[in-house]
Amino acid sequence: MRLAEDLIRDVRHAVRGLSRSPGFSLAVILTLALGIGGNTAVFSVVDQLLLRPLPYPSGDQLVMVEESVGTSAHADVSPANWLDWQRASRTFRGFAAWQSALFTMTGAGEPRRVVAQLVSSEFFPVLGFAPFLGRSISADEDRPNGPRVAVISYRAWQEQMGGDRGVIGRSIQLDDRPFEIVGVMPPGFGFVHQDIDVWTASQLDRSRSWRETKHGRMLHVVGRITAGTTIGGARSELESIARGLAARYTFNRNTSVTVTPLRDVLTGQVRSSVLVLFAGVGVLLAIACFNVASMLLARSSSRQHEIAIRASLGAGRWSIARSVVVESLLLAAAGGGLGLVLARGSLDALLATAPANLLGVSELFVDRRVVIYAVGVSLATGAIAGLAPMFLFARRSMAVASRTRDSRAGHSPRVRQALVVLQVAMTIVLLCG
Repeated sequence: MRLAEDLIRDVRHAVRGLSRSPGFSLAVILTLALGIGGNTAVFSVVDQLLLRPLPYPSGDQLVMVEESVGTSAHADVSPANWLDWQRASRTFRGFAAWQSALFTMTGAGEPRRVVAQLVSSEFFPVLGFAPFLGRSISADEDRPNGPRVAVISYRAWQEQMGGDRGVIGRSIQLDDRPFEIVGVMPPGFGFVHQDIDVWTASQLDRSRSWRETKHGRMLHVVGRITAGTTIGGARSELESIARGLAARYTFNRNTSVTVTPLRDVLTGQVRSSVLVLFAGVGVLLAIACFNVASMLLARSSSRQHEIAIRASLGAGRWSIARSVVVESLLLAAAGGGLGLVLARGSLDALLATAPANLLGVSELFVDRRVVIYAVGVSLATGAIAGLAPMFLFARRSMAVASRTRDSRAGHSPRVRQALVVLQVAMTIVLLCG
């Protein structure tokens, strides 16, 4: 109870003191806002790309399966091998094949080019997604000369169909061929690429001798491993199946398979860059901490007369040191709040300037997880920035402070010089990085 009363008194005293020095307060808050805002913005990217579960049910069970042919570690898959994997595998719940395509879509607003995926009937079940409206593609539709059907994205439904819930059963033209709309996917759904607006059946002939064709590899394959199976176990089984196929068919000689977790596929282009950027903004935040610590030290040195009066009235050295930390925490809280605003704006700018599909997400946002992170970073920053002046006050004899009004009595050149050296060192590291 006594501690709570002391803290409330320290907060009131810090607020009054900071209000009398608006220039100092604004400088510290802006410095912290830049450091905390940049750190929070990049953490939002790291969180969404690397830390959160994939946006698919049990997404850690999804893998991309590719063929390795000779010296090529990643190659498209032959339909024959895809079908043989489905028949022979026991560690996979299923495999789905897909290809990318471009169409001119008419019959739904203005004609426009759309990016599409030609998928097997296993595609949506393997990913574990059901349409927002209607249904997905059936096995009867995924056969040669089957009915032409299409599943459209939520974005296309809103922009091209006006969000009409009676869209199921309507017809659209893809390259002048009619397709019946049978489903609308939920908002934000995408696979590998975020700009897909249409999914249609690939309608591959599964009875064809694909190993005897000139161009026998043209598919991308995603698989879902069974619960409890490791990626290594699934990889070992498929490699064993591939060795059997290589011994049996000339087409498969010198071939094997690669199994890559879907998260690695989706983040492979940016993982290293994002982590380096996160380290960079961490250094920026460290520079801000050292800068603020130096400013707090200078401010405390100029307040020796005030501190001497408090000491003469009975305030202990730890009580005065605690008030410095409380002041630092208040400044950090204000800087963190402004930093969140800066982070939100910088995320919009990042999405606007990043190359298409580079980040693999349709939007970046500041949610509860990011706010909690920002609060934690703000508190840690405030505590760290207040350590130097706090320890100086704790070590200093209050009797000495009370005998002098010279502002240099609280001055600690070695500490301030060390802080300047650290700032310069971190700045060079940041610039070189």
